Amino acid sequence: MIGVVGLGPAVLDELARRGEPFRPADAGSLDGLDVVLAAGGDPTLVDAAVAARVAYVDASGDGEFVAAVLERHTGAPVPVVPACGFDGLLGDLAAAVAAEHFGGPVDHVGVHHDRPRVAPTPVGPSRHVAFPGGGRWVVDAALVEGVLVPRHVPGAEVVTTVAVTAAHGPAFQIVAEATGMGPRSFVMCEGTDPEVVGARVLVTAARAVTQPGQPVGAMAPAEAFDAERFLDAVAGADLRWSFSFPAPGDLTV
Repeated sequence: MIGVVGLGPAVLDELARRGEPFRPADAGSLDGLDVVLAAGGDPTLVDAAVAARVAYVDASGDGEFVAAVLERHTGAPVPVVPACGFDGLLGDLAAAVAAEHFGGPVDHVGVHHDRPRVAPTPVGPSRHVAFPGGGRWVVDAALVEGVLVPRHVPGAEVVTTVAVTAAHGPAFQIVAEATGMGPRSFVMCEGTDPEVVGARVLVTAARAVTQPGQPVGAMAPAEAFDAERFLDAVAGADLRWSFSFPAPGDLTV
């Protein structure tokens, strides 16, 4: 049984579509649950889930909250995986794949968003970033991947940005790049309708943490799940992902 807390209709529709049993929950009503699936932002709920030995997954994109959860529940006896919604999970898994296939020490990881939603407050001036197929103007922004990625790519500088001109309509792109001594490696996640995609990845994460053999403790998504296998599982007509080692001439600005 999945306990849901503070989630919107897209997630409830996804649960119903899959035939997953679920019910509303709060910090005082966790009996009989396999996992708590939450919007995030409530430390009391996380503490209660851990105390009740119920796995916890949320959709929080708040870096400070996520960092606090990861630090506080390092030794939890159950999986605790925040930032498993559209904000966090896709960029974190993309960064993990880019770093894994880089083939050597990674000095820098960039996670860049072009998405049809309100962006965090920019940090610093705009700059141009080269991507496979075309460049774009971006600004540094404090996205939650800045908290997640250093956990599984230790020693790398992690930079997160958003495009200056947001994506039009429902389309989005999230690009992760790993650099060091050698060619850059890129992973791109692109698609449409972030709300529907976010619901699918969140529900998939909630079900995954209840499977036998799942590691326990507080984890970033890329620590909890096999990145490529997870991305394959959630891919569809509205979400595609790809990996490449582009030649220098393929990186256009």
